[in-house]
Amino acid sequence: MKNRDRYSVSGGSILDEKPASVKTHRRIEDIGGEKTKKEKQWPDSMPTDFRPQLATWTAHPPAGEDWLHEVKLDGYRLLIRVQPGKVQLITRGGEDWTHRFPRLAKELAHIPGRAVLDGEVVVLDEQGRSHFQLLQNAWKNDGKADPVIFLFDLLYRDGKDLRDEPLIERESSFGRSWRNWISRA
Repeated sequence: MKNRDRYSVSGGSILDEKPASVKTHRRIEDIGGEKTKKEKQWPDSMPTDFRPQLATWTAHPPAGEDWLHEVKLDGYRLLIRVQPGKVQLITRGGEDWTHRFPRLAKELAHIPGRAVLDGEVVVLDEQGRSHFQLLQNAWKNDGKADPVIFLFDLLYRDGKDLRDEPLIERESSFGRSWRNWISRA
């Protein structure tokens, strides 16, 4: 929140006074019909509003038997978009990181059909724990780190948006064994 100072003004609307973008210097009317970066990455009929599930901090896990639990990993959550002959690894911000993990993309290309999955890329240390620094080193291609991907959720499969289905149903539609599948290139 801006504090009152000698540059403060009251009344009026900044959008009326300065409607152009500070970054691009264009007005909303000028860019209204353009496709967003995300829409350009998802050019076919697949929905474009997929989001990876992010961890939520709680002091205690929920009680009862109606919950599934996952271990919090120390990596990058990605959406994996699979279609025949092509795989894309998309960050939660919509960036295409396929080039960062080409070996994982090549292995994920073996998934048949068209799918969107929610997963996390990590590097495991000698004890099998995810380690963020090792993951960053993998980007530098230092040869000491081997990225793997944990798949958590199937969001879309061969023309069907599965997000409204219970997680258990989504698991069974892909085969229960995929849930904790680790791809090692």
